[in-house]
Amino acid sequence: MRIDCYLLHNGHASSRQKAQELIAMGCVWVNSKPCDKNSLLVAQGDCVEVVRHKQWVSRAGYKLDGFLKTHAIELEGQRVLDIGSSTGGFSEVLLEYGAREITCVDVGSSQLHPTLRGDPRIIVCENQDIRDFVAESFDFVVCDVSFISLRLLLDKIFSLTSKECLLLFKPQFEVGKNIKRDKKGVIKDLSAVSKALEEFLQLVRYKGFGVLACEKSLIEGKNGNEEYFIYLSKS
Repeated sequence: MRIDCYLLHNGHASSRQKAQELIAMGCVWVNSKPCDKNSLLVAQGDCVEVVRHKQWVSRAGYKLDGFLKTHAIELEGQRVLDIGSSTGGFSEVLLEYGAREITCVDVGSSQLHPTLRGDPRIIVCENQDIRDFVAESFDFVVCDVSFISLRLLLDKIFSLTSKECLLLFKPQFEVGKNIKRDKKGVIKDLSAVSKALEEFLQLVRYKGFGVLACEKSLIEGKNGNEEYFIYLSKS
C-alpha cells in the first residue's frame, strides 16, 4: 500500500492530500527513516511513525517553514514586512526564525491570530492596500497575496526591499481568466503555468531583482493548485 493511502486508512490524515502534506512537512518516518515520497510502498511489519511538528496558526506557515528549512536565509534580528499577512502564518514562522520586528500589512481586518496581535514584535496595518503603503525599506519582505497578480505589486515591493524578498507565486492569479480550470479552480493547463512563471521571472529581472531560487512549494494551495516560492535579491 502507498504510504499516503496508509496514513489515510489508519486515521493519521483525513484525506490523501492531508497525508501528502504530512509527508512534505517531514512528519512521516518509515522504519526509522524520514519518508519523502507519497508513492513509497509500505508492507505489513513496516514501522510507520507520524511525528507532529509545531502547529502553526495557518497553512501558510507550513509552506514557509518548508522552504526556510532548505535555504540559508538570514532572518535573525531582521526588520521584516509581511504583505498579505492574513492570519499570520508567515509572520509566526519568521518570528520563530529570529525576526526582530514584523510589519503585517493586509487589505482585510481582524484576521491576524490573537497570539500574534498581542506580540510586541508585531506591527499591525489593517485595511491597508500595499500599493498605498508608505514606509522605509525593510531588511526582508515576504508576500503571499490572493486575487491580485504579483505583477501589479512588483514596483512597490522593490521600493520597500533593501536586501531580499520572498514571493509566493500563485498561478491561478497569474495566468489570466481564459485558462481552463476544474470545478475547484485548479489549473489543468500546466504549460500555461510554466509560461506565466517564466514571464514573471523575466519581469522581476527587468525590474532589478536577482533570482536566487524558484521552487515549488512543498504544500499545494488550498484547492490543489501548485504554488512557487521565488526568492529574490535587490541588485
